[in-house]
Amino acid sequence: RTAAIESLEAHLAFFCFENSARELIRQRLAENHGTTWWNTCTNNPLRKKVEERQDKEGKNRWHTKRGASEIYYTDFGDLASLIRNNWEDFEDLFPDPEWIYTRFNELELSRNIVAHNNVLEKNEIDRIKLYLRDWTRQVG
Repeated sequence: RTAAIESLEAHLAFFCFENSARELIRQRLAENHGTTWWNTCTNNPLRKKVEERQDKEGKNRWHTKRGASEIYYTDFGDLASLIRNNWEDFEDLFPDPEWIYTRFNELELSRNIVAHNNVLEKNEIDRIKLYLRDWTRQVG
C-alpha cells in the first residue's frame, strides 16, 4: 500500500500529461486537416498498429474501450512522432521539434516504470511534474 500511495502522484501526472497531449494532437490535426486527419497525418505502420488494437478490443466487447478515437490506441512515443511528423501544425506552440522529442523520450522511461506498477524515485517524480508544468505553460 505504501508503494501504491507513493506512486499516485506519478500516475496522476502521467494521466494528465498523456491525455492532454492526445487531445491537443487530435484537436489540432482535426482543425487543420478535417475529420479524415487520421488517414492523412499518420503513417501506415501506425495505422496498422492501431487497427490491430481496435480489432482485438472489438473481440472483447464486454470490456470498456480505450477511447473514442484512434489517438487513444497509440503508444506514448507515437505522440511525439505525430507532432514531429506534422510539425507545421504545431510549430506555433513549441520552440522546436527537439523540445518535444527530448521531453517525451525522457518521460517515456519513467512512464514505462509507472505503467508497469513500479515505484519511481522522488527525483524522477519531480521531473515528471516539472515537464507537466512546462507542457501546460507551453500549450496553455
